[in-house]
Amino acid sequence: MYRQDILWIFFFTICGVTPVILAQNSFHCFNLQYSGPIEDVIKMKPTGLVEKTSDAANAGRQFAIVLGANVLGQIPVVGTILGAMFEGIAELFGGGGLDPEDVYNSLAEEINQLKEYMDQEISEAKLDYIKKIFGTSNGGILSYSMHCQKTYKNDAEDVAPCLENLHGMLITQYHFFLPSDSKVSSYEFSLPLFRMYGQLFVDTLLEQIVAARTRGKESQAAALADTLINKVEAFKKHYQESVIKIARLHYEPHVMPENNGDCAPILDQGVDMCVCSIAIGPSKFDEAEIKKEGESIKNFCIGLYYTSGNPCELAKKNYNRRYARKHVEAVATYWKKQLGDIVDTWVKTAEELKPLKANVKRY
Repeated sequence: MYRQDILWIFFFTICGVTPVILAQNSFHCFNLQYSGPIEDVIKMKPTGLVEKTSDAANAGRQFAIVLGANVLGQIPVVGTILGAMFEGIAELFGGGGLDPEDVYNSLAEEINQLKEYMDQEISEAKLDYIKKIFGTSNGGILSYSMHCQKTYKNDAEDVAPCLENLHGMLITQYHFFLPSDSKVSSYEFSLPLFRMYGQLFVDTLLEQIVAARTRGKESQAAALADTLINKVEAFKKHYQESVIKIARLHYEPHVMPENNGDCAPILDQGVDMCVCSIAIGPSKFDEAEIKKEGESIKNFCIGLYYTSGNPCELAKKNYNRRYARKHVEAVATYWKKQLGDIVDTWVKTAEELKPLKANVKRY
């Protein structure tokens, strides 16, 4: 630093004035979160229910390898595929038998955790309705799939009609496990439920293929394999589109409170000092919420600029350059661990069945 600059700094310091040459733009983000602090979310392990569902998905893929190999003597015993999922989940809840209520409550806990960090509303009425459809009472899809597996295990002739009924239930109730509207909160709300639905669908179709091949109905097995392949493609597309929508909402900055971004001249300095606050994603500066004990504002940034121009645009650019990538990474990583890895296994399962579809004569 030149000697003259040092003298000027000394002079301004003695006079209690901040010199322009020392004024620096500054930008900081606070409490950036998605289902928890971003760094923690990126490192977060899947939930116990996800791990058991993932184990079931991997077991299903191994069965698909055998089915796709077209070796009749190696066809799995009917009921084994659904059994792998039920036994794994029952183990998670203490091994005393699988209660659909426990499974649903575990899914609801995931959803409630997301609600806390999303700052969005989720319809409790919708949740209760899916609870009935899901199977915490007689006639739900989880309860009925358990009935097929336990009652008709090892009997391909008897289990086939039960599986066909289950397949029909899954088709007619599919829309209950999809977003009810275009709101991103609906996508986040539905994905944990969609994960369980998808695993039940894949396992049910695999069981139907086993039952068909055991009974010598090879053309039917090929048709079911084709159905599973196409459905898994649709599952993958829905997952990818959902994560894109969710990430876009949660990382995009917007001025909040609205119309802030004021500038004021610094007397005798010849520059303006400008300040702008921005919220990230659905975050709102809700004073009533902030006043609650333990509450704090999530996902916001503040920029301080000694320059002319639009401070809010500068703040948005600073956020996009420094923080947006990490925010998107947190959202994408969370859902990859909670669902994406399982979807990848479904895709691999579908790939294993393509030889069965190709090599067996269709109807």
